[in-house]
Amino acid sequence: MKTYHHIDASVFLELFMKLNRVGSQARECREYLYYKLNKKNYNPKLSIFALGEIVKTVSMMEIGKKSDIEQRRLGVFADLLKLINDKNIDYWSPQFGCMEKAIEVNNENYYKPADTLHVSCASQDPLCDTFVTIDKELLDSSTLEKKLKIKIKHPSVL
Repeated sequence: MKTYHHIDASVFLELFMKLNRVGSQARECREYLYYKLNKKNYNPKLSIFALGEIVKTVSMMEIGKKSDIEQRRLGVFADLLKLINDKNIDYWSPQFGCMEKAIEVNNENYYKPADTLHVSCASQDPLCDTFVTIDKELLDSSTLEKKLKIKIKHPSVL
């Protein structure tokens, strides 16, 4: 049976920002994105909001020597686009009601606004059953799962 995942920006950023770290979550994110997506018959999506967060973060990052920064940023973007294309990761545009749901949830329990928005967008996708993130605050929130009727999972448990 096919399951539908919305992938948080944190999963991509952990992979692309920490490629050389050993023993980190980057390895779990790499395993999920490069191997599990196809083997486990997951149908992945990336929201436009999450994509914007990735672009903003990569655009601001300082990698290596100053003279190499632009080239390295372009390399990260190229790798990201190749991954999205190779793994058939679909884009998700927010629906009406996404922002209202995020505000409602945030009024009851405070989370970072971008995080609430990403999970709310995923919950508005009628096919989505899982939001994949490495954000500990979201992973520890059974309240958010119940309120938005969506599973929030770390890539390592999928």
